[in-house]
Amino acid sequence: MKKVLLVVTLMLTIGIVANAQLKFGVKAGANISNIAVDADNKVGFNTGVFGEFKISKFAIQPEVLFSMQGAKGADTKFETSYINIPVMAKYYIIKGLSVEAGPQIGFLTSAKFKPTEGDSEDVKEIMKKTDFAINFGASYELPIIPVGVFARYSLGITDLYDKDKLGIDGGDLGKNRVFQIGAFVKF
Repeated sequence: MKKVLLVVTLMLTIGIVANAQLKFGVKAGANISNIAVDADNKVGFNTGVFGEFKISKFAIQPEVLFSMQGAKGADTKFETSYINIPVMAKYYIIKGLSVEAGPQIGFLTSAKFKPTEGDSEDVKEIMKKTDFAINFGASYELPIIPVGVFARYSLGITDLYDKDKLGIDGGDLGKNRVFQIGAFVKF
């Protein structure tokens, strides 16, 4: 009985994998970011690579992206950079058009506080080194060539600052909020 179950499981797995499509691609676009505290949006960019494992109307798309984020105040800029790794679950509504959602982990690579006048200050030491977010979005791939556009909103769920290093017990110290638009090419 165990052998029969193993053979059936193996056959189903081979059938699913045989019908799956694996594609890779590159993407780039603009970020409009904020930190959900009294601040203005900051414009940056994102770029990276992705893979798409598609079965029928469903796909899993892991990515590795470089993302410039932050916020602006009246007299200051707060600039951060992350290596983000989202894993998106996609559903193709019609050919080429998909909606997507999934978790993301980000690794802080730089953080600078820049007053309008004066020198910038590196604030990476008081920031959390990882950032967790939930992403929602959509994409559309052109029917003839493997080029498309995407839009995504990344809702940060991690406080940006390390409260222990700041000596603060509570309060919201800001979370990343990033709207992304851009284009991609699949290979």
